[in-house]
Amino acid sequence: MFSLVSEMRFQCFVFFCIIVGVSADWSRTGSAKSWRGLALSDDGTYAYAAAQNTGLYRSSDNGATFVLVQSYNGLTSVACSGDGSKVIIGASDGVSISVGDSLQLNSAASSNDNFVSVAVSDDGTVFVAAEYLGYVWRGTASGSSNVASWEKMQYSGGYRLDYWNSISLSVDGTRFVAVSAMGGSGGGRIWFYSGGLLQESSNYVSREYNWIVCNSDCSVMFVTASYLPMYRCLSYSTGCSWVQLDAGSGTWSRGVATNGDGMRVAAGVGGAQTGSLLISDNKGSSSSWESVSGTSGLDWRSMAVSSDGVVTLAASDQSQLWIDMPVPTAAPTGQPTGIPTGEPSGQPTILPSGEPSAQPSCIPSTRPTGQPSGQPSGQPSERLSTRP
Repeated sequence: MFSLVSEMRFQCFVFFCIIVGVSADWSRTGSAKSWRGLALSDDGTYAYAAAQNTGLYRSSDNGATFVLVQSYNGLTSVACSGDGSKVIIGASDGVSISVGDSLQLNSAASSNDNFVSVAVSDDGTVFVAAEYLGYVWRGTASGSSNVASWEKMQYSGGYRLDYWNSISLSVDGTRFVAVSAMGGSGGGRIWFYSGGLLQESSNYVSREYNWIVCNSDCSVMFVTASYLPMYRCLSYSTGCSWVQLDAGSGTWSRGVATNGDGMRVAAGVGGAQTGSLLISDNKGSSSSWESVSGTSGLDWRSMAVSSDGVVTLAASDQSQLWIDMPVPTAAPTGQPTGIPTGEPSGQPTILPSGEPSAQPSCIPSTRPTGQPSGQPSGQPSERLSTRP
């Protein structure tokens, strides 16, 4: 299912028709680093990867190549706006926000504590950040500013000091969910942001939660805890039902990811000896999980899925990045060259024995059911319009 997803497209050129197959396949990119965080723009054109002891890397060619854009020590996480122009990073000494192609990260931290998870709205004006043994923060900034105004989040009992592990934000910045590892007796908690306050989920089992992620409007959420199965919730409500999924159990990576509608889910499970990259294309439903070939035995750390679900990026510790995206298997290079020698240099036509056709045609000897178009629409697309 993951080695080949193809779509056949007919492209009609002057004298001949070609069939273009578009496939999606997993491949490796970048170099081996201590990867800790990943982010993708909505269409996957821009990708960011945070290496713990090196700095922030960027790709502007759909993950084909990554370039170091800012040296930084102690990175833990990264997120970017929908168009990839604004970036927020979490690190052991605070958070930073960057705007523009220069990607010169300037400190905008409201605290020097260890920020382990960050997120940003699609338009790049709302930010959230979670501190391990600290607080949850929400910030706002104008579209052109890299300095946010930060606010420490409260719940009904005041400020919530906790071992926060993960936070996820809706694309419009109005909703977010967060999890803690050891927020009280028996383990961590799941929290929703509503009405300006953090509100604890009322329908869950206290666990040592290590990651939470939601789709574009937080109507689909996935949460993981160490050595336990993954759970899913299908409504943004403190009373929503968390349903156990059959993805297995183990030491889940800090980086489950999903796309805009929540259909595609990427998750890493296991440690350096037993790890595996798992993918579901049906909201994690039963029998929809598959292990990506060649990914076992890796210590998975982070995942990212583009909003349209076309591009998936995964990172493991001390290894290359893994990427899944459509790759053209056959495509014309430049203008077609199949013009007979004797044909004039003007607009070629195919003349039957009777009257000439008004438009050039592309008809095989055995006539197909559908009539191919007479002119190409342009270069064949390198990306599937929808995910299977």
